[in-house]
Amino acid sequence: MNLSLLLFLLLLLLFLLLLLLLLFLLLLLLLLLRLLSPLLPPFPLLLLLLSLLLLLLPLLLLPLLLPLLLLLLLLLLLLLLLQLVLAMQAAAYGSGTNALTLGLAEAVLKWRLKSHSEEQQKQQH
Repeated sequence: MNLSLLLFLLLLLLFLLLLLLLLFLLLLLLLLLRLLSPLLPPFPLLLLLLSLLLLLLPLLLLPLLLPLLLLLLLLLLLLLLLQLVLAMQAAAYGSGTNALTLGLAEAVLKWRLKSHSEEQQKQQH
């Protein structure tokens, strides 16, 4: 499996779990509001059961999520290490793009100096 695809799937899973956590917190907030304020309309039983299920869901998914989160953290650390190594190599050996740009700039500068000196010679004659 491609590494970028695996990383994308792990991030997608993490995003979905974050959305689930936000839904859980919203339902918990609704439950808390219901307990604190008797002025609210009656709380539906289905919503209460759903909030209790969402309360237990992270506890059920924790054994599955912990290895995935650790794997995601390990992959991110490896990618950061790879980026650091590549940055150190680029700093040590010079980037090819920068060398190409400097070479092009040097060639243009030489051409302009040559054309400028030719114009000065024509003006002197």
